[in-house]
Amino acid sequence: MSSTRSKLELQSIIKDTITELFSSEEFVISITKTIAARIEQKIRQIEEDVKTMNDKMKLLEIKVDSLQQQERINNICIYGVNEETGENLKNKVAKLLNENIDSSLQEEHLIDIYRVGKINSRPQGKTRPIIVKLISYDRKLTLLKNIKKLKGKNMFITEDLVKNRQTLLMKSKDVFGKQNAWSFNGQIYVKIGGKTEKIYSHRDIEIYSSS
Repeated sequence: MSSTRSKLELQSIIKDTITELFSSEEFVISITKTIAARIEQKIRQIEEDVKTMNDKMKLLEIKVDSLQQQERINNICIYGVNEETGENLKNKVAKLLNENIDSSLQEEHLIDIYRVGKINSRPQGKTRPIIVKLISYDRKLTLLKNIKKLKGKNMFITEDLVKNRQTLLMKSKDVFGKQNAWSFNGQIYVKIGGKTEKIYSHRDIEIYSSS
């Protein structure tokens, strides 16, 4: 019985003490500040964790982008080649490149070749671009160094860029002019006031266009 009474008395003391404490404005302010500080600390930690995760994701995206572009190191993209039903694409492209750019190029120098997109997916009068994987990087460079020979023709050649870099190149051409933006080894470059700058992101385009 005394044990139950002592327990009730203890509960009463605790209740009275809590009531007294919370009736004190100074105590309420103190505990509120303590709770707010701990919440703020937790929020900062969460924000730091999110930033760290975002940085890791961004780094991973850059690595994947770089690896995908590296896989295309020997590729070129050809636009403006007439499309025919049942065409022998390898023979056709080898002949066009041989006659217009590199007279030493043969079919065996083309490792892989295909058109991009579905048949009839382009507007009328537009042909699907062609991706060509060449036997070596040197062979690719030879073609790209001589694309000026295509001036005045409907056909033109570019590097085979991953989607993100292709978008950056197109945006750079729109902002700085077609003659002032180009790609080399998968990297985008622009010429601004006589200086050549690398473009890594849309943010770079914004910075250089406003400078």
